Amino acid sequence: MEIKNTRLYKWLDNYWYHYKWVTIIAALFAVFAIVSTVQLMTNEKGDIYVMYAGPEVISVQNIGYIEKAFENIDDKDYHEDGEINAVLRELTVKSPDELESEARAQLEADGVANEGYMLNEQVARSYMSQNLQVFNQEILGGDSVICLLSPYTYSIVHESGGFMTLEEVLGYTPQGAYDECSVYLRDTDFGSLEGLAILPDDTLFCIRRLSSMAFLKGQNKTEAAHKYHLEKFKSALAYKKSADMTGN
Repeated sequence: MEIKNTRLYKWLDNYWYHYKWVTIIAALFAVFAIVSTVQLMTNEKGDIYVMYAGPEVISVQNIGYIEKAFENIDDKDYHEDGEINAVLRELTVKSPDELESEARAQLEADGVANEGYMLNEQVARSYMSQNLQVFNQEILGGDSVICLLSPYTYSIVHESGGFMTLEEVLGYTPQGAYDECSVYLRDTDFGSLEGLAILPDDTLFCIRRLSSMAFLKGQNKTEAAHKYHLEKFKSALAYKKSADMTGN
């Protein structure tokens, strides 16, 4: 019997004909999710771990600028090896409202809810769902302590009390703060630095509480790392523009 005449082959051929692109795109997103998770949970030898989770897609160049801004904020070296290395972990996450708005704009542009429209909307929602899962994993047990978040991703963690209050960090809540735990990045001099300045105007700057999963990585080690990040966060909030860092 020829393989082409088997029921299984015919079924696979029919499936591939109708769902080829859906399968390819789904497979790519699955690979992306696995790679992202591995990268997020792997212990790179960084001193500072920062996470961005919001609608902006940050270029490789701007990721480098943002990491440099955190590296240069002060001279505290966590590993005491003569180098200060920052790691920015970037996740593109859009809120349901943002996805709906984009879908509506595409529908208006196309004039009809065709197959391409439906596929793009489905893929976008799947992609955001996967990134949101990675975000939650990083918040729960990852290394990132300092956060640059959209109001949407911020609200997910804030509802469960996952951020330190500004009162705990600074001893007071700055005037114009977004709420008791965060400030708008745009309202800080630090937020005007190259790379950071391209982030959306509503990006919130905040710091996680010590992870409830700290014992898995060693309580003392995790507490020391969190204390180090807390000092970096305070340095960023206190930063004032200077010629050596702005290039002006």
